[in-house]
Amino acid sequence: MTIIRFALIAIVVLTCSACARFHVDEYIKGGADQYKRQLTAPIDKVFDAVKVVFERHGWKIDKVEDPATYERNEYTERVNQKRYLLITDVKEQSMLVDTAYVHFNIYLYQVDQWTDIDIRYQALRTMVKNFYNYRNDKLVNQLLDEIEKEIGE
Repeated sequence: MTIIRFALIAIVVLTCSACARFHVDEYIKGGADQYKRQLTAPIDKVFDAVKVVFERHGWKIDKVEDPATYERNEYTERVNQKRYLLITDVKEQSMLVDTAYVHFNIYLYQVDQWTDIDIRYQALRTMVKNFYNYRNDKLVNQLLDEIEKEIGE
């Protein structure tokens, strides 16, 4: 009986200590794990559609920043171009044996008559060790499809 009790206490302690030790950065670095589309709508219309779609799925837009604050690229070098970085809140999703903390960075860049959108996904899964995942093709493509429908494409 003592071994079983010890094992149960050890599992609870390990699980709680893993939950207590995690940090989710608001900025998600770009790379191969980003999702991009070009939308034939003005940036302000896309901005509104992004807010509607993400809120429908349970994420609030926590911050709106200038993308140049975090990184330099061909878009941020253009002086008179509208651009936004929308940072969502972190949404906790309970899994079977662990928990995932999911959030997004949504970059919007006005380019002539269209808007480029770049969505970056990050999920932190906690158990005994923290694991980061930057891909969720099904979810992100669903969000992009809904954004296109919301703006009427």
